[in-house]
Amino acid sequence: MLKTETMKRPANPGHFAICRNLTGGDWAAAVLLQRIVGLWLYREKEKVKFLSRLGMDWIAMSRSDWARSAGLTEAEMKDRALKKLRDSCGTFITVKAMKLSPEEPKQLWISLDREEMQKALTPWDMHEMKMNGQGIFTKAEAYPYKGTE
Repeated sequence: MLKTETMKRPANPGHFAICRNLTGGDWAAAVLLQRIVGLWLYREKEKVKFLSRLGMDWIAMSRSDWARSAGLTEAEMKDRALKKLRDSCGTFITVKAMKLSPEEPKQLWISLDREEMQKALTPWDMHEMKMNGQGIFTKAEAYPYKGTE
């Protein structure tokens, strides 16, 4: 996925840890990003069909299908993962609600720029310090969905 030659030792961060680095530490957004990157890799092996529109390649699924494929509930997807993904990964992820045709329902179309994603990566030693409370991450609320009803 994103590992360089110097990162291929067992004690170094895995794919989920790298995705968590890119999403600012949020696990729900990291799970969704990991799913998107996984589908992008399948695309390169010609196992997933992509749409080419607006000068970009896209994966299109309903919001509930995205949530299910990432292992999230629809509420986690809508209230947390998508918001965090847009905020922290906006330089390399594009998310739009669009239709394939006028008679079909809207779907979430997601596009990934892997080169920009690589540029957005924080060096692991700096990210590890942030995750251990020596950086800019704020403590999560005890109940993050409070007041969303």
